[in-house]
Amino acid sequence: MKLSQLILTVFLLGMISPTLGIWEDASAETKAAMVKKTHEALERVETMFAERGYPFERPVIESGRAQRYSAPDNKNDTLDIYVPLVLNVRFRPANLEIFHFSNTMLRRKVDSEGSQLRIFPEKHQPKLSEDEVIEIAKEFVTAVFGKFPTNVSRPKARWETNYGLADIPGKGSVRGYQHGMWRIHFPRVTEEGYPFSSAGESVMVEFYENVGPVFVNNQMITQFDKVDFEPLKLEDVLDTARTRAKEVMKWKPVREAFEGLELDPEPFRANLEVVRPNHLTKRRSIAGDGGDIKGRLAWVIWFSCPPSQKRVVGVWIDAENKKFLGGDLGI
Repeated sequence: MKLSQLILTVFLLGMISPTLGIWEDASAETKAAMVKKTHEALERVETMFAERGYPFERPVIESGRAQRYSAPDNKNDTLDIYVPLVLNVRFRPANLEIFHFSNTMLRRKVDSEGSQLRIFPEKHQPKLSEDEVIEIAKEFVTAVFGKFPTNVSRPKARWETNYGLADIPGKGSVRGYQHGMWRIHFPRVTEEGYPFSSAGESVMVEFYENVGPVFVNNQMITQFDKVDFEPLKLEDVLDTARTRAKEVMKWKPVREAFEGLELDPEPFRANLEVVRPNHLTKRRSIAGDGGDIKGRLAWVIWFSCPPSQKRVVGVWIDAENKKFLGGDLGI
């Protein structure tokens, strides 16, 4: 099926939630641009699949929605082309760049038989090497986004096989393994090579060996340009880190968990990383909103708390001015 045969009809979705944000229709001009970019991405993916020898059935989008999602904190606004059970393409509103592509129709052909989960009595074993999988994932990312991001470090590929439960006619509930799948991460780094503390700051691809890649998501949302200062050395911030770590141990939501424990003054891990300040001890609970959208280069310093083998405290100290930016806990 040629690109000109792809039909996209857009409908207004008006769902308002004070906690989840607002869905609303996109403007006519924005809709047209989204449709055009979706067409272009599908064409590139079809070409890439053909070159790799994967069968590709072009999604025929007979009905769908072009919609804008506004988050309450204005951190994660998106524009979506969404066709239930077929395709979901998401765009950044600021520049209309695709950051998410999910071929739901292709995924369902692997995962499901009708409405039932497809399961197998034994685990699937991978046939491709990690290097082969990473190369295919790179091609898919380039096809969907139109270019491959330059701000990523060495990718990581992991083979996954989940255990599931399905209702099989005549057999009842049957347990088994779902189809094996590769998950590939391209972690984000700064221009200088510093990593981001959040594992989510990456481009992630999901890939079935028998049908090809079905999903890619660029999760790099932290606003960060470059490091324009000479970072402080670890010894310059250690005293501040120890003081702040002790404060975290006395923070009301976790005080009980650390009662009777002492902070080991020597950290077991310390790295320069980009963090999104979460102002940990200023919050009323452990749960947070993911932190500020603007990242800062910080020393991420972890301390153990003997005699406990599990309790650990991580603090983030700004690598320019020693400010306490927040942290993390292991309880």
